[in-house]
Amino acid sequence: MGPAILERLDRNLTGTVRKDNQVVQREDRATDVTLWLRAGTQNEGVSGGLGSGETHFCFTDEPLKPKNEAVAWQMAHNDAGGWYAQAGDNWTSTPVTSPACVESFNTAVCSGSQTTVYSRGGCSAGGRALAGAQSGKVVKGGVVTLPSGHTLNALVLRNTTEFCNYLLSNCSFLVSTVRTIVYIWQAPFVGSVALLRGPLQSDFAAGETGETPCTNFTTVEFTDISYGLLPPISITAGTVTGTTVALSWNPGNDTHRIVGYKVYWDTDPGASTAYAFNSVSNAGQVAFAGTSATISGLTAGTTYYFTVTALSDFTDPSSGVVTRYESIRYPTTVSGDPSFSYPIEVAATTTGGSCIPTQEVTGLTVSKGVFPNDHVCWNATTDPCTVGYDVLGSDDATSDVNWSVVGQVGLTTCWDGDPRYILVRARGTGGNGPWGHYQH
Repeated sequence: MGPAILERLDRNLTGTVRKDNQVVQREDRATDVTLWLRAGTQNEGVSGGLGSGETHFCFTDEPLKPKNEAVAWQMAHNDAGGWYAQAGDNWTSTPVTSPACVESFNTAVCSGSQTTVYSRGGCSAGGRALAGAQSGKVVKGGVVTLPSGHTLNALVLRNTTEFCNYLLSNCSFLVSTVRTIVYIWQAPFVGSVALLRGPLQSDFAAGETGETPCTNFTTVEFTDISYGLLPPISITAGTVTGTTVALSWNPGNDTHRIVGYKVYWDTDPGASTAYAFNSVSNAGQVAFAGTSATISGLTAGTTYYFTVTALSDFTDPSSGVVTRYESIRYPTTVSGDPSFSYPIEVAATTTGGSCIPTQEVTGLTVSKGVFPNDHVCWNATTDPCTVGYDVLGSDDATSDVNWSVVGQVGLTTCWDGDPRYILVRARGTGGNGPWGHYQH
């Protein structure tokens, strides 16, 4: 089984002559993980001078055309920290020693015939020797700030590509030289990537150094800034009652892909065990209002731990299938500025050590039990403060003072006894709930 296709890019920039089609494949090898650039085209279907017409980059062998494969990136296996790359890592591909073809269709110069341009190393341009290879280096690891406002630890990587183009296979006729520098920074876990590519350096004129600056660009040929769905920058616990906690959060500056949020909570930290509750499985307990929510049904005098994630929907343009994505959640932490760590977990303690039910007991029924008792049953309340029920009895239902507790049960919903009039109320740790209707 061959390497898996990691990326396929088909790009047609409207209003320009450039059209790119390329395939990148990943191969896990004994000594490294290698990303191969297997094929590509640019300026497809365009005629013009040498180098400006249709161009094919073919990095696998074809009949009678042996070619070197091109390495896009190489990474050592996981180090002790669990990363494929870290600051200081570098690599260089094997220099090209046999033709890696760039086939140019050029009606203006070649009268419609195919001309092969041979790309190799070992030439010199502007006083600089070009190796005919591709190399990469992790030049920095540190804190960066995304456009969303999140500060994250990231790796800054530099890829360098340099080669010489010859018209003849014996490399006796140099037609152009190329050296490009591509900078990438990537934040682990969230898939954040920013790419800046400097202008293509080719056909060096006399006096030029033949080098794209490694530290800065005065012009940029190509940019791509993208990053994964991010959790909130911060979460704040607000108003707290005996059974509710209010949360609010700052999602960051970029919310255009966010379609909603998911709240998690539990009575122990998320780093200890998985969160037992969330706003999808326990939807009735969470009321959202933009970037805030109130979680209800909690136990009084109890500490809860909360975290929030962001949600995004992607519609496949070919199938119309919608897939929902969720940002990472605590404790899968991506660190940045030492003052912050994403995602966030906050704790809040409900008020009081006691709780009073607010719901009346309903559905009271009386049937014959074991003589002389009646069998009394009722509907369970959904009030989170309920820890049991009191059964009240009376021989005279005309006054409150005539009622007294004749029985108590836990969270069961039946009782046997023999008062003339019966009513049931919920019992909490801090007091009793309201009276319901009575039966006789």
